[in-house]
Amino acid sequence: MIDQQTIDTPIFAQPEEAMKFIMRNISQGSTLDLVYRKDRWEYPLTAIREVVINAVVHRDYSILGSDIKIAIFDDMLEITSPGTLMPSISPDSLKNTPSEIRNRTIAPIFKDCKLIEQWGSGFRKIYSDLDGYKNIDLKINELGLSFQIQFIKADYIPNAEPQDQNEGLNEGLNEGLKSLLVVIEKNPGVKANQISELLNRPIKTIERQIKTLGEIQLIERRGSKKTGGYWLWHKPKGGNHDNLI
Repeated sequence: MIDQQTIDTPIFAQPEEAMKFIMRNISQGSTLDLVYRKDRWEYPLTAIREVVINAVVHRDYSILGSDIKIAIFDDMLEITSPGTLMPSISPDSLKNTPSEIRNRTIAPIFKDCKLIEQWGSGFRKIYSDLDGYKNIDLKINELGLSFQIQFIKADYIPNAEPQDQNEGLNEGLNEGLKSLLVVIEKNPGVKANQISELLNRPIKTIERQIKTLGEIQLIERRGSKKTGGYWLWHKPKGGNHDNLI
């Protein structure tokens, strides 16, 4: 386990805190389109936010000793909520079934707070957001007295070598690693927290990506943290491995 958090803020503030936790623990890549940078998260955030809000609004609060759980694995993001679907709703019909409210006190408050835009629109928004993530599969489970949604990476390779997991050196690094390499090339003495601010990514994401680049021998750290140190950037395997900085 790398990170964990218990959220016990007031109910209306819980979705925002949950999203902060999720964004702290997933990756964000960038692509350049002319002069503009486009950010793309590892998972569809709009869809995840809708699932989190639904979990808080529609959970069965009569089930004591159980909480909403969010888990992030290498190959998927999983949200589990106490309580099954309402009797008139099945997992297969969620996209086209009118909303049925379990908690008639909580739901109107969320709507007044603009956390819910329109009754029954949540799953349409989820599937719409997923249209832009062809590599993510949505799986819905009812497990005992709980309801679970999983965002699964369809292209995940278990036990892959680092270069396989990052699209392979022959096909080129993913955009997140490419942009990190550009920063290191131009700023050999740059630190992880400075890269985090420059690329607008969580520090843990930067540290994880730096580790990946080190494992595939594209960068090497020289010097100590006390004296500052600097980065060496090597050509990919197959090149002459000269220092490019």
